Amino acid sequence: MKVYDTTSLLKNFNNSIAGGFFSGFLVGLIESFYLFFFKGGHYEFNVIPYALALYAIVGALFGFGFAILLYVISILFKKSLEPSNVFSLTTAVFFGLNAIAITRYRVFRDILKEKPIPTWGKLLILIFALSSFLIIWLIGKIFFKKYLKFFIGIPGNFVTLFIIFIIFEILNFTVYKKPEIKKPLPTQRLEKAKGKPPIILIVVDTLRADYLSCYNVKAPKKTTNIDKFAEDSILFSNMHANSSWTRSSIATIITG
Repeated sequence: MKVYDTTSLLKNFNNSIAGGFFSGFLVGLIESFYLFFFKGGHYEFNVIPYALALYAIVGALFGFGFAILLYVISILFKKSLEPSNVFSLTTAVFFGLNAIAITRYRVFRDILKEKPIPTWGKLLILIFALSSFLIIWLIGKIFFKKYLKFFIGIPGNFVTLFIIFIIFEILNFTVYKKPEIKKPLPTQRLEKAKGKPPIILIVVDTLRADYLSCYNVKAPKKTTNIDKFAEDSILFSNMHANSSWTRSSIATIITG
């Protein structure tokens, strides 16, 4: 294949972006199901499709950069890959890189409880990532090329993501049951306070209400001390943050 063939060049860019898109979608799907089914089921089910979309967009951006890299390599070696091979390679590379990053993070946080990962653990993570790369590459090269050519292209990926959105939204309204949140205590207690009550602001980063047993009767663990404090306090059940990022969200507590 000629490296300066415009048609093949556009196909390679299209398939590299599609490969990154599909790989990101697949990574997001696996991590979302891990969090939902193996982390106590307290993650919001209806945000999964949005997580998939975010991973897919990041994967598509990676695919665009990877396509540029493949184009430079094709110029240097005077040879270009077949479009289907570009899709398989991009999918496998992005999946393998995510396997290293996400597995390392999950092992460090969920298994070792933020203790250093030993050398043999890092080696196992690397072996797992390489195995993931080979498996995804073989699946993409053999299975998708022969049976699911629909995915090898940007339109097919967008249609697939849209279908997944619809499926998850249907499940969200029919099957998924949100955690039970207790009703807040009466606000009449405010009337008992004389003058300006002393206020102590205690902030806990990344602590969701459904992980506190004073809010969720099915919380993974009983938060006994916080529950006792909540018994004689005003418990709010509806709260909106101005930002999803910690620093800006904390700042707006003070500034409004």
